Amino acid sequence: ALQSLDWGFLLFFGVVLTVGRLSVTVGLDRLAASTIDRWLDGAQPGPLVFVLAVAVLSVVVRLVLEQDLTVVLLGVTLLPLAARAGVEPWIVVIALLATSVAWFLPSQTPSYLVAQSASEGRLFSHAQAQRFAVAYTALILLGLALCVPYWRALGLI
Repeated sequence: ALQSLDWGFLLFFGVVLTVGRLSVTVGLDRLAASTIDRWLDGAQPGPLVFVLAVAVLSVVVRLVLEQDLTVVLLGVTLLPLAARAGVEPWIVVIALLATSVAWFLPSQTPSYLVAQSASEGRLFSHAQAQRFAVAYTALILLGLALCVPYWRALGLI
């Protein structure tokens, strides 16, 4: 029964679970926070700018990293900055999760590759899918922007 386990996934999941603690232990979270503070040069972005910056950063990082790794690494890096921006850390995680499914390249998401393969390319073209991906990402960003007043009313911002 042990041979039928997906050991690669189990090892990956174990590493992902320890990345957060490891980054805190070696000071990566403080280093990232201080680097971003230097980039901001003391400016305090408003909640809307902060939420949209987190979302756009997530979309950009997703171009080079897998979904799970993007959420973990950006979460560990950006959670300490949330309090400085006057935003609950929960909102950072929501913005990361909402944008982590966005894709622009066919290889970014297995579900796209499965849909394309299963339909044998007859249901949609890559160009159509890419237009949909851009519209989908724009709707996610708009949705996050529209949530900011609601989160402010809840006292999360």
